[in-house]
Amino acid sequence: MTTGVANPSATAVAPTGTNTLYLVAGGSPITIALTSATNNLNGLEAAINSANAGVTASILTTSGGSYLTMTANQAGCHRHPVIDRLHGSDH
Repeated sequence: MTTGVANPSATAVAPTGTNTLYLVAGGSPITIALTSATNNLNGLEAAINSANAGVTASILTTSGGSYLTMTANQAGCHRHPVIDRLHGSDH
């Protein structure tokens, strides 16, 4: 996300047709399945933290909006987590 969201509990973060994102953290993608009720920044943070993906998600709120941040759970980890909306689909 390059811009913040104004309301982290209301702004959709995944495609509304599937409510699904994929977290890639140095290995196979992990499916992050949201629901229509959790398809927002708060729901994404909770889903990532429940996925045991080796990263911890947090929400950073600034005057420009709210942003998702992720940090590795293991010091010195060289994996860069990426949220992928398209993995597994026809690009």
